[in-house]
Amino acid sequence: MPDRFIRPSDLRHELGVSAMWLWRHEKAGDLPPRTRLGPRTTGWWRSEIDRWKAAKAPAQAAGGEAGRS
Repeated sequence: MPDRFIRPSDLRHELGVSAMWLWRHEKAGDLPPRTRLGPRTTGWWRSEIDRWKAAKAPAQAAGGEAGRS
């Protein structure tokens, strides 16, 4: 199955966070950087977000933060 492109609004909805949360965590290096597809199109590849979420899962299971701050 080909990789899917996730727009910021879709990722916000999926994670239940604000646009500011995405921006802060991306700038802090906690979230993968966006990919620019065109002059007005940015987002993330589904595979990058899946890897990021998988890396966060051990911390969440251990009682740490789940990626929200």
